[in-house]
Amino acid sequence: MRDLGMVFRVEWMKLLARKRIWVTVGLALVFAAGLILITGAGSDISIHDDKKILEDMKLQVTQIEQQLAKTTDPTERSSLESEMKNMNESIIMMDKQLKDSQDMQTGDWRRVITERLNEAKNIPEELREDMQGQPSIIQKREEALREQEVLKMQYLLDQDQRPLDPMYAWSSSYVMLSEISPLIVLAVLPLLVVLLVADFISGETTSGTIKLLLVRPISRWKIFIGKWLVSFVATLLLSIGFIVTTILGVLAVNGTAGANEPTFVNVPQTYETIPANELKNIPREERQGDQILIPDYTKADIIPMSEYVWTTYGLSCLTMLVVASFTMLCSSFFKSSMVSTAVALVVNIFSFVVIFIFANPMFGQAVGTGNKYFAWLYSYHLNIGKYWSHYITNGTVFELSFFTGSLILVFWLVGSLLLGGYYFHRKDILNA
Repeated sequence: MRDLGMVFRVEWMKLLARKRIWVTVGLALVFAAGLILITGAGSDISIHDDKKILEDMKLQVTQIEQQLAKTTDPTERSSLESEMKNMNESIIMMDKQLKDSQDMQTGDWRRVITERLNEAKNIPEELREDMQGQPSIIQKREEALREQEVLKMQYLLDQDQRPLDPMYAWSSSYVMLSEISPLIVLAVLPLLVVLLVADFISGETTSGTIKLLLVRPISRWKIFIGKWLVSFVATLLLSIGFIVTTILGVLAVNGTAGANEPTFVNVPQTYETIPANELKNIPREERQGDQILIPDYTKADIIPMSEYVWTTYGLSCLTMLVVASFTMLCSSFFKSSMVSTAVALVVNIFSFVVIFIFANPMFGQAVGTGNKYFAWLYSYHLNIGKYWSHYITNGTVFELSFFTGSLILVFWLVGSLLLGGYYFHRKDILNA
């Protein structure tokens, strides 16, 4: 244990002396600043923009009225009258939306939520008729989404919690942080971890300095585990620092609105096969091949969005340890730090692209089929918090849940450790 502690201290001091760590930290700050600026640009739209649109619509109605006063042609008058009727209906609708928005922000928000709760519970007859004309599987999904709306509205009333205005909720800090989490967890953080860890062994192998460590009376396994532990601590510090900086920066720029917005977690989703006669009536982007996901919100829990965001990002810091472990495996296999970095980057980028293409409904690939292969990739589960939000109970070779995702990540972490340690223990470095 004493030898392991000594190796850890030595490796930590060597890490701090490397230029690569400071380049990685600088790059992390650049990425964090870029994400903060992007989210800040998305929060500029306000209720004043919609008021301007409403004023422009009223001006168009006035212009149509002036044209009607000048023309005597029956066809042209009929066209103008129809256009003015549609415009007036849009004005009435938008005027109500703006009034509701003002009440949601500063007025009687309970009135608005109560109205929407009643609308969700009591479907208008004309809307019910439209739904009956839709495919049965779509009706089932719409029923689930309506149940979600009812539960959310009831939660707000029960908790006496003023909600975000749905018209502008997408631009709130916590919603944007939730939206950009896949980019951060699947692309940005793995890139930073690879740049930080990839030369832990290969860099010293290239320079020959690792021989100075190997001639000491310390087993190679202890040396490897010492380096592995340093890579873990460095990865955790880097990931936590990046996440905290990004979240606090976004909150500082855009405010903390939406922190208590209700968020559903532990939502079970089930793949259901779309009947052949209904398949052509369902847009490609709404399905996965011949399957569609049906959520069950009656079995879900509701928590504040701030709790969801902080927890999921915290879990992602832990999943980065898997990236570090795999990168250490690459570093032990290759002599050149450039090669080990390139291989680790290519593997992470390749898996990210493959998952995006074959597990994305926009490409028409059945996720139920794709998961059978790609669910074994550790990259598929790096954003482990997604299983806390929704988990899939069927359609794959196993249930895609927080538990199974965690098991696969642990398999990759331990497997990379053992394989990398074994290779480091057996390979001939002193005579290289």
